[in-house]
Amino acid sequence: MRPRAGLLGMLLVVKAIIGSAEMSFADHKICIGQFRGNCPALPVDGFYACPSSREEVAQKICTVYKDGTETKLGYRTLDVAPPTGSGTCKYQVFRVFCVSN
Repeated sequence: MRPRAGLLGMLLVVKAIIGSAEMSFADHKICIGQFRGNCPALPVDGFYACPSSREEVAQKICTVYKDGTETKLGYRTLDVAPPTGSGTCKYQVFRVFCVSN
């Protein structure tokens, strides 16, 4: 029963972040860092090497192309794990939620 409670808690947190007026279209678990295998919360849906920023990554993920038209959806991010590592390339693991009003 514990996994269900954890999932329910996560869904409530996601709803609080996204809000009731927005509709979530996608949910991606992303890691930014030096090596994919060193991400602190594997598995992940996508890996981006440093010096990518979470804003650049979220915007890229939430850009939709259809019939030659580019549409940029809104997005929210949620930390999955605290940043780890030292120097200029710290590992970041977070979720990206693409949203539309």
